[in-house]
Amino acid sequence: MSNTDASGEKRMTGTSERREQIIQRLRQQGSVQVNDLSALYGVSTVTIRNDLAFLEKQGIAVRAYGGRVDLR
Repeated sequence: MSNTDASGEKRMTGTSERREQIIQRLRQQGSVQVNDLSALYGVSTVTIRNDLAFLEKQGIAVRAYGGRVDLR
């Protein structure tokens, strides 16, 4: 799903936007916590785990012990 902003450019919304923001956080911080992301985005930990599983399949992230995810 996408919306068009004032400049006429399409921007991501929902799942795609959240995943892009997670990737940006991984690049900035090196790792993220499931519970922190859940609270930040106001979604369930299951939703975040699904996002992170998707990113892992894409070769972007690797899940680690204790709910931590690292940049690959």
